[in-house]
Amino acid sequence: MEKKLGKLPVMILTVLAAAIAFVLRVVQLNTAVDPTGRLVSGAGKGPLTWLCLLVLALSVVYACLAQPRQELKNTQSVGVMAATLVAAFCMALSSVSLWMGERVLGIGGIMTAVCWVIIALLRQQKTVPSAVLFMLPALFDAVRLIVEFRDWSRDPQILDYCFDLLAGICVMCATFHFGAFSFGKGPRKRSLFFCMAGTVFCVIAMAGADLIGVVSMAASALWLMSNLWLLLGEE
Repeated sequence: MEKKLGKLPVMILTVLAAAIAFVLRVVQLNTAVDPTGRLVSGAGKGPLTWLCLLVLALSVVYACLAQPRQELKNTQSVGVMAATLVAAFCMALSSVSLWMGERVLGIGGIMTAVCWVIIALLRQQKTVPSAVLFMLPALFDAVRLIVEFRDWSRDPQILDYCFDLLAGICVMCATFHFGAFSFGKGPRKRSLFFCMAGTVFCVIAMAGADLIGVVSMAASALWLMSNLWLLLGEE
C-alpha cells in the first residue's frame, strides 16, 4: 500500500484533511454555543467528529501497513529544510510573546526552536542529529501540556480544548519517537501515525485560537510535516 500510494499523495491527503477539518472546526465554534453562552446539545457530534475518527482510522491503517524501518534517511531537500526553519522561527516568535506570562514556556519554546534549527542544519550536512535535540523539545511539549491543562481545568468544557490536547499529545509523542532514530531504533510506524494525526489536530486547534496560539500550532504542524516527508522516504 505504501509504495502504491506514494509519498506526495499522502502529504496532499494529510493537508487536505487538515484544511477541511479547520473549516469544520470554524463552523462548529460558530454554532456550538447558543446566545446564552451554553453549549448546544449534540455540538460535539457533527461532521468534524466523524472526520477526525476517519483520519485516525486511516492513519492507523497506513502506519500498520508501512515498512518498519528503524533508521531515518537524514538527507533533506531545500524545501524540507526551509519548512523546519520556518517552524523554528514561528515557535521562537510565539515563545517570545509567552515570555511575559509564562517564562517557563517562553524559555522552553526558544530552546525548542534552537533545537529544530540545529536538526535542520545537521540533516542538511547528512549528519544524524543527537537524540538530545529531540528530547528537549519533547520535554517542552510535556511541560506545555501540564501548564495549559491547568488553565483548561478552570473552565472545563472539553469541546473548547480537546483538539489542543490531542495536538499537544501527538507533537510530544512524535518528537519523542524521532529521537530513537538517532540510535537506529526508530519506531517508524508510530511516528507516521503521530505525524499524520498530529498535523490535522494542530491545524484544527488553530481555529478559534489567539494569534500566539495560531503561530505556535502552525510551527508544530510544519515540524510534523517536515518530519513526515522524511519518514515517508523515497516514493
